[in-house]
Order: sequence, then structure tokens, then C-alpha cells
Amino acid sequence: GGGLLQAVQAVVPELNFAQGIVTVIFRDTRQEALAVWGDTRYADLNIPFAGLSASHEIPKIQFICKQACVQQIAIPISHLGQRIGTVVLVSTLDRIQSDLHKLDKSEVAVLNGSIQDKDSPIAKMRLVSSSGGQLIRDILDSARKSVWREGRIQLEYAGQVYQVQLIYSQQAGGSQMHFALIQNITSVMQSIDSKVQQSIFMGLLVLCSALLLLYMMLRPTMLRF
Repeated sequence: GGGLLQAVQAVVPELNFAQGIVTVIFRDTRQEALAVWGDTRYADLNIPFAGLSASHEIPKIQFICKQACVQQIAIPISHLGQRIGTVVLVSTLDRIQSDLHKLDKSEVAVLNGSIQDKDSPIAKMRLVSSSGGQLIRDILDSARKSVWREGRIQLEYAGQVYQVQLIYSQQAGGSQMHFALIQNITSVMQSIDSKVQQSIFMGLLVLCSALLLLYMMLRPTMLRF
């Protein structure tokens, strides 16, 4: 137990500063906290969830919104086939949003609620937070009233074309937190339109060339009559 505590403590600074973890909790097999590093406000965050991870012997992820919205990851620790504890990592949604933004180059919104209609999945969801300011909130308001296809939608707003995609999160504990990625695809759509126009033009050019060639081939025959 003491050796494991020291091992966890050794990586806590890296987790805090490099991975965006705000709290690290080490629990024993009875789910009592043996040590807490970082923000102690989250020390007692949903203790049964950590026990669920330990009993199933697999890591579990959960989003919780109380005073603030956070992500909790519970990782069971075993030694020689025997459970000896659970490490719980708590990170804020701000960091998760930032990571998604860097990964996908999209604005990110966090939504809470259930999907009641697959054609309008975010209609009844509550917006928890978002990057991109008022523009993104306005786009999401428009998306609430529109018809989606396969978890995504394209819509025009303020002369630009945006794509909104919903990431369905699978978590333990009945959490209903979801992420929406909002991306300005105006330049992509303009490029597609340009290529379509070029294809149409080339098709017409080939057709006209073929008709002209046909005319030149038939012209001698036509002159005989």
C-alpha cells in the first residue's frame, strides 16, 4: 500500500500540470480515501462510482454537474490478481473542451440531458458550457429547431455554413452529458461547389467537342445531299 501511494504521488504533479487533472484520490478496497492530492473539494465525489469500477475491475468514466461540472475517471488497481485500491482522477470540463478544440479544430459545447428524438437530439438538452462565445450559443439554438441526420447537421448562419456533430458519451452511473462539436465548413463547401462547377463545365466542354467532331465527320456526307 505504501509503495503504491508513493508511486501515485510521484506522478501527481505531471497529471496536474500536463494532463489537466485537478484532483487525484487514492481509495482502498472499502473505498475510504487514503490520500487526496489537488483540489480537496472533489475528495468525496460520488464514492459509490469508484466502488463500481473496482468491483467490475475496469476503468469507468462519469461526468458530474453539482457546484461545477467535472469528469471523473476511476481506475481499479490490482496486484497479483487481488484488488488493492482505486485511483480516481478528476478533471474540469474546461480542460476537456480545450483538448477537443485542439484535436478537432472545432468549437466545443457541453450539453446535459437525454435524447428524446433522434431527428432533434439536443432539443431538450441544457447547455452547460461552450467555447466560441455567443455565436456558438446562437448556432446551437438554431440546431435545436432543425432536423438532424445521423447525429449531425449542417446549417447556414450569418452567411456562413456550420456543421454541428453530437458525440454520444457512454458513461457509468446514468450520466447524460454529451459534447457537441461546431465547425465552420464554409470554405470546404465553397471548394466543393467550385469543383462541382468545374466538373459541369468540363462535361459541357467535352459534350460540345464531341458534337463538333460528329458534325465535322458528317458534314461531307451532308453536302452530297
